[in-house]
Parts: sequence; C-alpha cells; structure tokens
Amino acid sequence: NYDYSTQTVRGSLFFEYLTNSSTFKYHLRKYLNWHRVENGDEYLYNIIMLITLALPGWGHLQKSHIINTGPDRDKINHRLLSRISINSNLIHYVVSEDFTGLRKFPIYKGLNNQYLILDMPFLYDKLFKNVVFTFKDHLKENNFTENFLSIKGKEFSEEILFYNVILRCFNKHTYHLYSGKMTEPVCKGELCDYYIRSNNRIALMEFKDVLLDTSSKNDGTTKVLFQKMDLKFSINQNKSPKGVRQLAKAIEKLSNGISFDTLDSEDTIIYPIICYTDSSFGFDGINRRYDKMFQDFLTSTSVSKKFIINPLVFINLDFFQHFEDFLYNETIDFFGLIDRYYEHIKIPGHEIVPFEIFVGSYMNDMGKPTEISKLGKERLYEIMKGR
Repeated sequence: NYDYSTQTVRGSLFFEYLTNSSTFKYHLRKYLNWHRVENGDEYLYNIIMLITLALPGWGHLQKSHIINTGPDRDKINHRLLSRISINSNLIHYVVSEDFTGLRKFPIYKGLNNQYLILDMPFLYDKLFKNVVFTFKDHLKENNFTENFLSIKGKEFSEEILFYNVILRCFNKHTYHLYSGKMTEPVCKGELCDYYIRSNNRIALMEFKDVLLDTSSKNDGTTKVLFQKMDLKFSINQNKSPKGVRQLAKAIEKLSNGISFDTLDSEDTIIYPIICYTDSSFGFDGINRRYDKMFQDFLTSTSVSKKFIINPLVFINLDFFQHFEDFLYNETIDFFGLIDRYYEHIKIPGHEIVPFEIFVGSYMNDMGKPTEISKLGKERLYEIMKGR
C-alpha cells in the first residue's frame, strides 16, 4: 500500500517547523540550496512527481522501476533529482547493513531524463524520514553540536506533529483533551503525553518517536531485539522509566486524584496506549509481551480507586493520520474500536495479532474506504498548485 499522503503531511509540517525555527532556519536555507530548490514545497513536489509517475506501472513484487518523465519534463527539477541520484556517488558507495547509501540516493539517472528507481520504499522516505536524517548530517557537517534528534523529537514530533494529529482526531465537544504540556503544572510533571476522556473511558497515551537500530533488527535473536526495545519502552540506560512504566505511574497518579479533570464514575475504564512511529514495532506479539510487563509494573503501584484497566495496546501514528476524519466525525468510535480489538485477540489463533492488522481487516469488512484525509488533501494541493 503506497499511500504517500501521511509522509507528505509529515514532510510538509517538518519543513514548516524548520522554516519557523530561529535555530534551524539558516541551516535549512543552506540545505535547500544544496538540493537546488527554493523551499520545502518544491522539494516535496518533485519527489511526489517521481512516485506518481512510477505507480501506474508498478508490479506488486517490484522494488525498482524505470520511468520517463515525458511531458512533465519541464515541470520537474532535474538538478534536484541529480542530487539524490546515485550516479556520482557510485565510486564512493559503501555497502552497509542499513543501506545508508541507497537511502540517500534511491534513484539512478539515465539518458534523456529517464530514472531508474532503485528502491521505492526508500524513495517514499525522501518525503520525510530521510529528510530528517540528511538534515541531521547537514547540521553535523556545519559544526552544529547539539543533539538535533532530541530537539526535533520534543519540539516537532511530540509538540507539533503528535499534538496536532490528536486534535484532528478527537472532537472537543465529545472528548476532554489534555496534552502532557497542559497537565505538567498541576501534576508535578507530565501525567502522560496525552489524556483523552469520553464519559468514563480514558485513553492514556505515551508517544514514542524512536527507531530500532539496524543491527538489532538483523541480529536474528529475540534476546538482543527485546533488550534494545526495553530501553525504549520500559527503562532506559539512565534508569529513567519509559513507555509501559510511565503509563503505570500515570494510572497511579490518576488514582490518587487529579485537579484538571473530574472523573464522574467509580467504574472508570483505562485504555493504556503507546503511540509509535517506527513500523518495525508493529509485529505480532508486541502487545502481549509489553502488556505482561505493564501488568507486572501495576502491581508495584498504589492504584487506589476502582479502575478497570484494559490491556496495553501499541498503535502506529499512521492509524491516527489515516483515519483522523473518521475519528473526528465519530464514524469510528475510537474506544469501541479498541474494545473490538480486545475481543478479537481472545479468539484462538488471533492472540498475537497487532492492532493495525486488525484495523485493516475490520475496515474492509465494514466497507469503510481508507481515503486521503482532509489535511492530506490540503497539503497536497498547496504543494502541487501553480506548478
């Protein structure tokens, strides 16, 4: 499923963030100049054009494809495409287990403005994910010494991308919404990254914009894989609680009473959720493994009120972006959908099914199309207009 709208939205918002940042706007100008484009929209337009020209002839098992820019040749910035072509870098190409060179240069430029797409998923990453890492490399080359990924994780991923996705998914007339930043002053620190309540049902969300390193993915052993994942979702190298431990602590705080919201019912139902961005975490069994860890942590807390605490669920941010209009208009009942998932994983043989697999099957059965969101259409229109 090559739906590039969510990545386009992220890329557009990221360029907007860099443009408005007093810290990064100067570096962004140099980055765009190197790519031979005037702004982020021009950059995204050219990547989108390559993708859309390739899609009609795309085979279901193909990862590479030759395209001719044809009548659109005058609209395409071939100077930019030369920058992301592997041609001039072949002599310096180094094979690596994470395909760094191919990620930076996912196309090969042929004669008469023909292009060979070497890897379509890596070309998709040029809309957002690879922009983050090439911009990080650009900063390093220009002697920027601060931790860009840490700054970007807080300022952009959480407080711009995640916060705004949540506000586009949940109608304030139906839901009580409190971001971590809003709860921080009254909870002596964040309760969680987002608190979402509808009547007696509360979603407590921790947002994790973290990546699993290639060596851990390729190691082939669950021991190494889970050790690295536990640092991101349980407790990190500095012994700070992460993910499941943060959610357990949030429920403890909630049970001791909060001042920013009034809980009307003694039978409050808690939905603990980890929202992630790296698709590597969407594998079979992740919910079962980390829910067991979560339940173990709960036993060591002092949850005093009569809460009904549901199993932990990992949900990809893509889900919220894909279905934000359905959620906001309440065509999809968010809590009801998770309840259906809980019932689904009780079925023998389905115990380890991840949430996204269930949702895809459920939406098909219900006949609900996965159309581009309103924001996706708006951003695509702004990028494509006048070109």
